[in-house]
Amino acid sequence: MEVDFPDRQTRNTARAYVSASDGTVTALIGGSPHIGARELSELLLPIARLLQSEYQVTAAEGAASAAALAAKQTSTLAASLDEARRRLSEQAKQLHNALSEAARLNSELTALTRDLEQRVESTLDERRFLAEIVENTDTWVMVLDLEFRCLAVNRAAASEFERVFGRRPQVGMSMLDVLAGRPEHESAVTALWNRALSGEAFGTTMPLGNPGCDQRYYEMKFSVLRDKSGRRIGAYQFAYDVTNRIEADKRLAEAQETLRQSQKMEAVGQLAGGIAHDFNNMLTVIIGGLGQVERGITSIPDENLRARLRRSCEMAQRASQRSAKLTARLLAFSRRQPLDPKPIDANRLISGLSDMLGRTIGEQVRLEVITAPGLWTAQADVNELENAILNLAVNARDAMPEGGRLTIETGNTYLDEDYVSAIAEPVAPGQYVMIAITDTGVGMDPGTLQHAFEPFFTTKPVGLGTGLGLSQVYGFIRQSNGHVRIYSELGQGSSVKLYLPRLATPVPPDRYVPDIVAGVGGDETVLVVEDHEDLRSYSVGVLKELGYHVLEASNGPEALDLLGRGVLVDLLFTDVVLPEGMDGRRLAEEALRLRPELKVLFTTGYSRNAIIHNGRLDPGVHLLPKPFTFDALAAKVRAVLDSHSVSL
Repeated sequence: MEVDFPDRQTRNTARAYVSASDGTVTALIGGSPHIGARELSELLLPIARLLQSEYQVTAAEGAASAAALAAKQTSTLAASLDEARRRLSEQAKQLHNALSEAARLNSELTALTRDLEQRVESTLDERRFLAEIVENTDTWVMVLDLEFRCLAVNRAAASEFERVFGRRPQVGMSMLDVLAGRPEHESAVTALWNRALSGEAFGTTMPLGNPGCDQRYYEMKFSVLRDKSGRRIGAYQFAYDVTNRIEADKRLAEAQETLRQSQKMEAVGQLAGGIAHDFNNMLTVIIGGLGQVERGITSIPDENLRARLRRSCEMAQRASQRSAKLTARLLAFSRRQPLDPKPIDANRLISGLSDMLGRTIGEQVRLEVITAPGLWTAQADVNELENAILNLAVNARDAMPEGGRLTIETGNTYLDEDYVSAIAEPVAPGQYVMIAITDTGVGMDPGTLQHAFEPFFTTKPVGLGTGLGLSQVYGFIRQSNGHVRIYSELGQGSSVKLYLPRLATPVPPDRYVPDIVAGVGGDETVLVVEDHEDLRSYSVGVLKELGYHVLEASNGPEALDLLGRGVLVDLLFTDVVLPEGMDGRRLAEEALRLRPELKVLFTTGYSRNAIIHNGRLDPGVHLLPKPFTFDALAAKVRAVLDSHSVSL
């Protein structure tokens, strides 16, 4: 430290240093004026004390100052510390709030991240699922850009294109290259894609593949492909194999056409049956009248007149017989003819017909009969089946004007559900005996084949055919619960196949033997019930001529009234179709209640369900079909009167 000596004004300075560690004072003498050593020695002690006092003062001031400074600093530091603590508390609070918000945000972010991940995974799964479906579906899926480059194609489309066009399309390939080399499809397929790529959305159906070999039909739907901005960038196609549907539609159309044909034939059959009924009544009167005229001609004395009348009578009888055959065919077509089915061995029947068939078809046609071993027994009306085979043989002969081969073949067959379901008319699936009549003639085109079974339809010149041959065959087979089918092709011939149901409980087949014997009269009493006045008069006249006692009635109630009076009647001869709400069957039942021993003979020109069910006479029923002749009526009446059965 420095001390002013002797005063502050003179500023003679003597320097003294006090050790900080032990308080030792070191004096340095210098400055101006100089102090000699002697003066100095005398002054050393006061100086030292002064210096020590100064030191103590200075030290005290320094300590106080230091203490004040320290206090001030301490106070400042304390304030700063409080401020720092306050700020730290606020910052801690803010940090806590921030940490809490961060934790909340982190939780929300975690939840959002998890949800996003789930959505992304779900979207990816959905896209993978859809992609898997598109890839594995049988539907064609194909996408092209505006340059015909393939943008996407699934497995089905690639495989089918490879089958049809010989090249497998891949992403990036040009479809024009894939189609190259197949001119039969290239232009058509390219035209479709041009329409789609130009912005048109449409659908179409077309075949692909080789016709008659591996061709299949596809329904194609084209749509425009656009980007996010709506700009057209290509087109895509969905194609479905609809071959089975197309074929099913064709089969349905054929079945509908067959059904319409069947309904038309059914309507014609009903009309034909109604006409045949009335016509048979008239024919019976005509034939009966001609018979009486023929019997009366012998009493005419003029030989020339007798000859002219006999010729006229013969011509009228021939015309009547042809008319009777015509009505019989109409009844056969309408399935209203009375049938008497018997067990049939078709092999034996055809073998027995072969000689007559050979004479009928002539020497230009070679007849070949092929019989199947182990043939099942069928059931049908033998006479009608023989007529059907004869009709078909005659048709086959006419179809071979230059000669050829006629083959008649038998066999066992089974018509399954698939076959009969495609037929409009009801045919039961099961076992059938087949008789096929096949020729090598001119054949029929599809249009002719479609109308072949229609009555009065014929391809023969006028006067050479009535057009009832095939329709008669059709009606007879259908009435016998069978089925008939024609297969024909122009220039290749025709084959008509008759299917007769197999007899479930076979019995030894027997040939049909007519029960009409030579006409003989009698003296029994016959009740004739017929609403047609002329026909009733004819029947009554014939029976009286044969010696019978005859009663007559025009309807059922009138006949029952006669029986109720106690008049003895041996035979009831009644028409099936009668007026007044009582048919012949009901009349017979009421009559048998009154007279259990009464014999019954029915007649009809039109089969109804009264005595014929499913085309067959009820057991124990005696029937004389119209038109009938004098001899036929005489023989049938005598046969019924002599029979032992009176049941219906």
